[in-house]
Amino acid sequence: DNSRVRLREPSDLLLNNLDHESISQKRFEVASELIESERTYVKKLHDLKKHFIETFKKPAHWGGQRNSGDTLFTRNTMSDAETKKIFANIEEIIQINSKFLSELEARLANYTDDQGLADIFIKYSPFFKSYTPYIIGYDEGAKLLESMRQERMGIRSAEAAAAAHGIDPLATLISLPRDRLYMYTKLLKDLEDRTPRNHPSRKNVETALKFFKNVERQVWEEKNRDLLRKQVIQLEKRFKPPISLMAPQRVFYHEGDVKILEDRKPKIWHVWLFSDLIVYGRPSWLNTGFYRHKGSITISEYGNAPEFGPFALYVSNTQGNRLQIIASNEMEKEFWKNQFSRCPKAKLSAVDQEEQNQMWELQNQIHNKLVLEERKKPPPPPPPPREPDLPNGWVELVDDSTKNKYYYNEIEQVTQWERPV
Repeated sequence: DNSRVRLREPSDLLLNNLDHESISQKRFEVASELIESERTYVKKLHDLKKHFIETFKKPAHWGGQRNSGDTLFTRNTMSDAETKKIFANIEEIIQINSKFLSELEARLANYTDDQGLADIFIKYSPFFKSYTPYIIGYDEGAKLLESMRQERMGIRSAEAAAAAHGIDPLATLISLPRDRLYMYTKLLKDLEDRTPRNHPSRKNVETALKFFKNVERQVWEEKNRDLLRKQVIQLEKRFKPPISLMAPQRVFYHEGDVKILEDRKPKIWHVWLFSDLIVYGRPSWLNTGFYRHKGSITISEYGNAPEFGPFALYVSNTQGNRLQIIASNEMEKEFWKNQFSRCPKAKLSAVDQEEQNQMWELQNQIHNKLVLEERKKPPPPPPPPREPDLPNGWVELVDDSTKNKYYYNEIEQVTQWERPV
């Protein structure tokens, strides 16, 4: 039954050519590399805590003075709030990874190839979601640290002292947790590539890799959502009088100018599209650089508005209130419809949905007809049989006057019209 045949991956073919001892050795090498990588990582996290975080919590010479009246040792290099802003929940991460490393090392001390390490990764995978606040705050924390470093000698002094002990630079250490989840998926993929499909731990390896990929994806998705939420906060600051735009799960999509029907006349407004809301306004006359809010409408439905022209469309809320948009051309109209389709709760109007379904059905019919016609075409004629190679010494030439082929024997210096055999 050909349907049951599974295409083998290159790694399968490679492993099939190795004996059991060689496979076990390769898996052990990956496991050793993984644990050594974790040892190095955890050591550097403890270096970060000991040589920097704990140092910054103490009064330091020229450490964080902001007023001329401060004496040399009256202020810590960083306040608790600044430490939290830069290092987030790093101490929680250190605790998790220290326990994780302890279990890996205990397993390595009694390592058997049948068991491996994957079950420990499965056990700890939920805890690695705690990397989320650190990764979300990393960019702003790194910028804050650099600006503080320029003005606070306490930070520079700690860096110099750490360098004297062979400790990595602070900027390098704080970047390690940001990249660590990717390293776990990479190392687990290496382990999967060296584990045959019939190996007792293969299922655990696949599960661990799947879990860590999901954790990595969820963490970075949350970071992206956080960036979009921060965009909403920044947009609030662009209005005078101020307006409130923050709402659970609301994210910003697009900003631009568009014509909106007002008193049955199209007028250009600046609009901001969010995942559930469209806001429009104009530059403020009284406050240069700010916008004056005109109106907002939540988006529950959108569609064409042919009564106002071929390029008109609308958005409406659940109360039936409408905002009529007049696009300049078909391309702009389709652009806005695509933007509205991104809104999770926005539905295309029933009329437009029916038209869209009919269009898709027509496209499918045309496609199926073309496929059927292509299948009905007679197969192309076979290519003409290839002429045998000329005997040794003969070459094929073309007569200039008649354009007919003739043949010349370079050895015997004989010319003839017939093809030699």
